[in-house]
Amino acid sequence: MQDNQRQTLWAYVAGILDADGCFLIMKNNNMSNRRKNISFTPGVKISMIEKEAVEMITNELGYGQYKLEGARRDRPNSKPIYHWHLRSKRNVPEFLIQVIPYLRVKKNRAEFLLEFCNTMENCPVPYYGLSQNELNYREKSYWKMRELNGSKVAATTKS
Repeated sequence: MQDNQRQTLWAYVAGILDADGCFLIMKNNNMSNRRKNISFTPGVKISMIEKEAVEMITNELGYGQYKLEGARRDRPNSKPIYHWHLRSKRNVPEFLIQVIPYLRVKKNRAEFLLEFCNTMENCPVPYYGLSQNELNYREKSYWKMRELNGSKVAATTKS
């Protein structure tokens, strides 16, 4: 793919993310051998009713996976929704580096997530070998990302 086409593709993906995307840090509490294990994973997610966009991101860019979920239970007449997600600690930073220059609305969230990815300490034995400082950093980052995602802008158009 030529450079201009690649830039156009990333700009398109950024537009989708600005509208229907989410940058997040997932916190998982697992029980293993009677010991509580907490893990924090960076992620990017898109939810939309049109298959073409999430299929294109998966196939053209080679990032993430998507799946179809049925209509929401609380809205039985709604259309099924496609969820695309990227949760690989290796691929999330690569993806963010490519898309950040084109983001407008959620750029600060993507930059924060990239900083989190780059600052996270690697641990050869996950969950057991992290220092308390690293756990505190991840927990603080988790809550900061939730705060950033909680500041959504309400629609201002009048019907």
